[in-house]
Amino acid sequence: MGTFAEAYQKFQNHIKPIHLELMERTPFWGLFRTYREGIATGDAWKNDYNVIDILKTYNKDLNCFDIGGKRLAITVADIAAIFGLPEGGNDS
Repeated sequence: MGTFAEAYQKFQNHIKPIHLELMERTPFWGLFRTYREGIATGDAWKNDYNVIDILKTYNKDLNCFDIGGKRLAITVADIAAIFGLPEGGNDS
């Protein structure tokens, strides 16, 4: 099980309505909601480590990922599309 899933299981019983209200205002609400509402399956929870492995390939000096012997640049628009986030932090 991945790190976010493990953390969520530990704090899920301590979440109050104000926490939900504040989380809804963040770009991470979609991710949080999938765990909160049980949308994420056990198999999805196991994939947290796969994401971490991919993130570790990021070369901050070259601003790209080194994957499979290739350098892959990624844009803000790419990140927004991958994570379902509003581009530039605006919901428009």
